[in-house]
Amino acid sequence: MALQDVKSWPCESPIRKAYSRVNSNATLQFVADLTDLTTPRLFEVGFYDGSAKARITYNPDKSSRPSAAPGVSITGDTDGNVVVTLANVQENNAGIYIMTSTGFATKCSCLYILGTPRKPTVTVNKTPSVGESVTLTCSSTSTTTPSNHSLSLTYSWRVNNTYNPDGMKYSYTPNKDKLTVNNILKEDANKQFTCTATEVVTGGYTSSRSDTFSFDVYYGPDNVAFSPSDTSYEKDENESLNQVTCTASCHPICSFTWTKTDTGKIVSNSALLNLERLQRSDAGTYRCTVTRTGGSSQSKDLTVNVICKYIFNFLSEK
Repeated sequence: MALQDVKSWPCESPIRKAYSRVNSNATLQFVADLTDLTTPRLFEVGFYDGSAKARITYNPDKSSRPSAAPGVSITGDTDGNVVVTLANVQENNAGIYIMTSTGFATKCSCLYILGTPRKPTVTVNKTPSVGESVTLTCSSTSTTTPSNHSLSLTYSWRVNNTYNPDGMKYSYTPNKDKLTVNNILKEDANKQFTCTATEVVTGGYTSSRSDTFSFDVYYGPDNVAFSPSDTSYEKDENESLNQVTCTASCHPICSFTWTKTDTGKIVSNSALLNLERLQRSDAGTYRCTVTRTGGSSQSKDLTVNVICKYIFNFLSEK
């Protein structure tokens, strides 16, 4: 039975909480009401299912006589502070314990048995581009029972072989469930991230380590260039321009478009520029535009000059 299940019970506030690991001794605390103590007064401590665990009788001089079931001990001081110790607790010992005395308010204490947080998972809020920031989230849940304990989890990260790296590159939320990596670089795609979760309570367990997580990094277009590397050509009319390939560093793959700048006409929707049997109208500037989907564009210009040859025939008269 969990804490919320005793709302209808006449438990006096506050309801105390105790936390223990399995196979450890658990300590429950109560306060016995010793007002107007003129005759012996019996206090009984039992589990919510009604099974008796221990009892203590206070005499008028506030001395006490304890008795308890096997595996349970009970003590009380003259101020009425009663301590019940359960030996070698197991998960089925979790729940509400009550201390009653005829004519007096019922006192309640909830025993929580600590569990290991579940293996965390790591997620990322987006696929970042170079220069952006990205946030990773480590997520786990408690297995402590009853589940209404309101305990929180705190997290720890490992980036490659460094635990919780700091500096301008990394920032965290207060409980470290979120890790923000700032000013993303290409090489951040090679980093390996893992995390663990720890329950924030004395004796709280730490989870197993999450699976390794890496994120992709988008970049480019960078280093737009031509192959061959020339940026200006001079050709005779009717000659052909040898194939020029536009290249760039991109991830994911970029698209390429060649346009003639004076007309805006697209002459190629690939990285290749082929100009055959050049005419005077083909002279001008050709621009390769490299575009990454969802990213930026970069361009580079290539100039083609066409030399026209004129042949004159002179007829001589006799």
